[in-house]
Formats: sequence, C-alpha cells, structure tokens
Amino acid sequence: MRERIHGVLDANPFKHFVIERLLRSRVGKELTILGSENLEKARKLKNSGAALIFFPNHLSHADGPVLDLALRKLGYTEIVGSLYFMQGSVIDGNLITKFLVTAYQVISIPSQRLEVKDPVKRTKLKNRAHSAAMEVLNTGGALGVLAQGSRSRDKKLHPEQVNPNTAIYLDMAPNTYIIPVGIVGTEEILKPGKFFPSKGKVTIIFGEPVSALELKQQAILADSENVNAKIMENIMGRISALLPEEYR
Repeated sequence: MRERIHGVLDANPFKHFVIERLLRSRVGKELTILGSENLEKARKLKNSGAALIFFPNHLSHADGPVLDLALRKLGYTEIVGSLYFMQGSVIDGNLITKFLVTAYQVISIPSQRLEVKDPVKRTKLKNRAHSAAMEVLNTGGALGVLAQGSRSRDKKLHPEQVNPNTAIYLDMAPNTYIIPVGIVGTEEILKPGKFFPSKGKVTIIFGEPVSALELKQQAILADSENVNAKIMENIMGRISALLPEEYR
C-alpha cells in the first residue's frame, strides 16, 4: 500500500474515471503514442530504484490527463500510479481546471500573486510543495513538471519564458532521470474556457530518459555561472526535438 505523501492533493477516483472516459471518447482512437521504447527504458530505470521526471510542453489543461491516459493505455500502471503533477495553485480559482486537477495526484505550487498578498504564506506553501516533491522522488516516484508554467497561446515552446529555478527538482534525489515529452493537438481538444473536450487528433511523443546528473555536469561545463538556466535550455531543446516545426 502506498504511503501518503504530505502536501499532496490525492486523486478523486470518480473524477478521474469521468475524465478518462471523456478523453477516450474524444481522442482515444485518434491518440498516437510514439517513443514507447523510451517508456520501456523508463520502466527499467524505475524498477531499479530511479526517480522519474516527465517534462512535457504545455498547450492546454488536457496535457496532464493525456499523459496519464497514454501511460495507462500502454500498461505502465506502476509509473502512472506514482505520478504526481506539479501544478500552480492559480488554476484552483477556475471550476473547470479545479475539476481536472482534483482528478489526479497533484502537488500544488503557490502562485506568484500570493507573493504580493502574503509572502510569508507563499514561502511556507512553496517549501511544503518542494518537500512533497522531494519525498516523491526519494521514494522512487515520478513527477510531471510543466517547464513553460503557463499554456502556450500560439503552440510554440517559448523557452525564454521558462523559469531556471525549475531545475531545482533535478537535485531533489540522487538517482533521477528526465523524460522529455512532446505533445501535439491538445490545444484543439480543450481550448481556454471550455469544459467539454472536442474531438481531435492528439500525438504524444516520449523522448529518451537522460540522467539529471548528466544534465547538470553538461551545464557546469557549458556555463558554471548559469547552471540552472543551461539545464532548462537543454531540457527544452530535447522537447523541441520531439515536436513538429510549427510547435517549436
């Protein structure tokens, strides 16, 4: 039985069932999954005790659910069962996104808006979120991290908007591997302001796992004064390589 992770919003089984059924009815037959050989490598790494961090591009609030669906569809239940999504708390104020969030295991990151209202509270909540993420990784779990933070309105990656501090997750456990993920098409199935998904074609591409330690060593050699920025630049480059030209 899985121990409870402190600071985590547990998945609501009923909501998860509803969303998964909706996704299967809207994109199930049109969901193309590429890179299954890389997921097999990730499975072997996880079974050896490694922690995993999935880094997808961010097109819509359907990105997390599609990632979850793809893993389940291919039978990677041991990975998806230990997967926790890092999500900004700003989406809690929207009924649509809150329904989505509470269907999955989520570690809530306090929004920047709270910094202005109550910086002490934000620091406390951010530390709690980081502690939860560290616990997940140190127990061989997996994180889903949206490096872009907010949805891309033009489908592009916009790596210049990526927060270098996102690289903090790579240092939370000694044996961590990054899986870059490219997602195409979710911006059409769940547009801003919509609750019910449209039918459409979605492609999800899983890249080859890479050691967090290797990424850090490469970054130090490239620019020892801006290590985190170089790490995130490397990760975004790996995501970009998975995507068609119009999404890069």
